[in-house]
Amino acid sequence: MSKPNQDNKTIRYSARGKLMITGEYLALKGARSLAWPTLSMHHLELTSMPGSEGNLIWNALDMEGKPWFDALFDTTNGIDIINASDEKVAYNLTSILHAAISLKGRNILQSASFQIETSIEWLMQWGMGSSSSLLVNIASWFQINPFELQQKTIGGSGYDIACALSDQPIIFQKSDQLMAARVHRPEILCEHGGLAYLGNKANTSYAIKNFEEKTKNIDLRTRIDLINRLTYHILDAKSVEHLIKAIEIHEETIGYLLDCDPIKKRQFQSFDGAVKSLGAWGGDFVLFVGKEKFEKFKLQTEEQFGIKLYSIKDLLV
Repeated sequence: MSKPNQDNKTIRYSARGKLMITGEYLALKGARSLAWPTLSMHHLELTSMPGSEGNLIWNALDMEGKPWFDALFDTTNGIDIINASDEKVAYNLTSILHAAISLKGRNILQSASFQIETSIEWLMQWGMGSSSSLLVNIASWFQINPFELQQKTIGGSGYDIACALSDQPIIFQKSDQLMAARVHRPEILCEHGGLAYLGNKANTSYAIKNFEEKTKNIDLRTRIDLINRLTYHILDAKSVEHLIKAIEIHEETIGYLLDCDPIKKRQFQSFDGAVKSLGAWGGDFVLFVGKEKFEKFKLQTEEQFGIKLYSIKDLLV
């Protein structure tokens, strides 16, 4: 998505964040996953400065509009860091830009000087896809394939890229060909579901290696088939009882593969409904599904467990 201003020198690109509702690690093995784009966006505003060449100015703003990163790059011959508020972030950014140039087949950064301002509409620590949405925005700028850019840089299944490009929930599958089919909003889940950020973010790379190690001698085909069916049960549940049962089986299945107790057993045993880990099972975002509708269990659950609950309708498209 882009929107040029009147002088056509400034263009804004925007991409969505994401949450993976089903599938988790088995998405890497070809399971079908329900993934959901966020209402909030990650923006990249590009201003070209004709008549000058060789500079790239980068400023990044957080949810409150406060700067969290800035850098100046020399693009005369390649991409050299002149100064940066965070060297690691600057290095990662140059790696992404080098990959984008490689996919483009030419260095468009040499055509002019550019000023970039990125801004994000969710809290940075939430892990809703700040990296993948940035890749999509850079790919839009360079007019290249964002899935290819992801594979040349941070890697991954591609579901987060698909979410960044979508304005509806998707069923995602990584197989010989990527499938990202747009689907309807799960009605029962929207009415009875709430999201909480617990603040215990997992190291995704380590978590994936741990999963690979624990499952290297396990035939995953039957469990992938089960997760596929559960994904559609969660999407199309006709009752909250049906939805809760599907989530409980999903949690037991992933927990068995990780040799880890589900989050409800560890932290929320007294909750009247289902609690589901999302993403890497590290304790960042979790999904609560109550037997009562969200508005009725929100306050009591917040007080009981000392957490903040968000309505699905307020966070996801």
